[in-house]
Amino acid sequence: MHAPVCGNRAKVTGLARVGLAALITVLPSCAPRPAPSIELQEETVTTVGAPFVPRPAVVSSPGTDLHLIVGGDLLPHRPMLLPVERLHAALEPLAALLSSVDIAVANYETATGETDLFVGKHSMSLAAPPAWLAEVGTRFHAVTVANNHACDLGRAGLSATLVAAKQLGVTVVGGDADRDPWQPRVIDEKDGRKVCAVAWTTFVNAEGKACKGSGELAIAGFDHKGKVAIETAVVRARKSGCDGVVAIFHGGEEYVGPIWGVREQAKAAADAGADVVVVHHPHVPAPAVVLIAHDGRKVPVFESVGNLLSNQGESYELPNFPVSTKHLIAQNAWTRLGVLADLQWSWPRNAPAHERPTFTYGYHLTWTDNDHVQNRAEPMPHISTRPLDPTTDRALIQRLSTDTRGPVRLFTDPCWLELSGARCVMRDVSASFGM
Repeated sequence: MHAPVCGNRAKVTGLARVGLAALITVLPSCAPRPAPSIELQEETVTTVGAPFVPRPAVVSSPGTDLHLIVGGDLLPHRPMLLPVERLHAALEPLAALLSSVDIAVANYETATGETDLFVGKHSMSLAAPPAWLAEVGTRFHAVTVANNHACDLGRAGLSATLVAAKQLGVTVVGGDADRDPWQPRVIDEKDGRKVCAVAWTTFVNAEGKACKGSGELAIAGFDHKGKVAIETAVVRARKSGCDGVVAIFHGGEEYVGPIWGVREQAKAAADAGADVVVVHHPHVPAPAVVLIAHDGRKVPVFESVGNLLSNQGESYELPNFPVSTKHLIAQNAWTRLGVLADLQWSWPRNAPAHERPTFTYGYHLTWTDNDHVQNRAEPMPHISTRPLDPTTDRALIQRLSTDTRGPVRLFTDPCWLELSGARCVMRDVSASFGM
C-alpha cells in the first residue's frame, strides 16, 4: 500500500498570481494505530436493479425537507482537467442528480493561483485559476476548502480561494478570511429551519507556518487539542440555532481504509451533536457505518467518499483486477469510484420550533470514465464522472467485487439509493465502532 502523505509539499513564496479581474461571473499519524473493529447489522431492504433515474428533490412530505448531497475530492490534475471547458464536460453527467437536491457540496482540493509557479516544484502540488472555482460553483453551492492542498501556493493561494469564493457567491466551509474558519456555515435553509456545516483538515502539505498558522484554515490534528476544536465547533453550531449539523473533514491514509484517528474524530463530532459525518482524503471510498453518540443518537459516518473527479486510476481497464500487484495508483480502480452522501432532514407541518427532525440518508455511487487507457498517447483524454448504474454497470461491479479487501459492501448496502430505491432511517443500529 502507498504510504500516507507525511512529508511536506512545495513551498511557494510571494503572492500567488490569481487574476481576480478575470472573474466575470497538522500531519496525520505516519504509523496509525489499527482501526477498531466494526460490527455490522444492516437493515433489510428489498433491492431492485433498475436503470439510474435521478431521485426527486425531496421525499413526499407535508412538512419541511432540507435535502443535501455531499461529495468528495475535486482535483484539477494538469493538464487534462485544468481547462474550464473540460471541467464543465467532466461534471455534466452529474448535472441532473446535483440539481435534484437543495444544495450540493464538494471538496475543492486545490489552491487558487497560476500553475506556472510550480515549475521545478513538487509535481503533486495543485492549483487552479479562479475560473475553475467559478465553474465548480455552477454545480456546487458550497465547497470545503479545509484539505491538505489548500496551502500549496502558500497563504496567498488560500487567500485567493477565499476571495474568489466570496466574489462568486460560493459558500466556503472550513476556511475564512476573517480568521474564523471553524464557524458553522448555513448551507441550506427553508421555513425557518436550517442545516449548517463545519469542516476541518487534519494536516496541510505546505512547509512553514505562514499558511497553516494564518488562522484562515480549520486544522485539527489527531490529538486532544484537535478533539477539543472539533467538539467546540459542533457545539457552537447547535447553540447558534442550527437544526441540522454536518461535520466534514479531510483526513486518513491515502489508498487504504479508515484509520483510528479518523474514527476518533468522527466519534468526537457525533458526541458533540453532529447528525452526520463525512470524510475525504484517502482517494478511495469506504462503506458508511452508523455509530451511537453519547446521547443515544444514531449517527451515520461516511468514512471516505473518495474522489469525485480526478485523473487517478487512469490506466485501469476491465477485466483487470481492481488493484495492481505493485499497488500503482494509475491502475487502482477504486480511485475512480466515488460516493455522494445523500442527506435529508424532515419536519412535519406545524412542528414546534424545538422539535428534532427525522433524519434519513443514503448514497449514490459515481464512476469516473477515462479514455486514457484507450489512447495512451493522447495527453488530454476525455474524463467524466457519472452515476454508477447497478444494472448497466454490472460487469464492472462484479469485477470490483472480487477484491475482497476493497470496499465491496458499497455494492450491497441497502442505503445505495440506485440499488434499493429506499432511504435509510435512523431507527436501528446498523454499525458501531465499539469505542
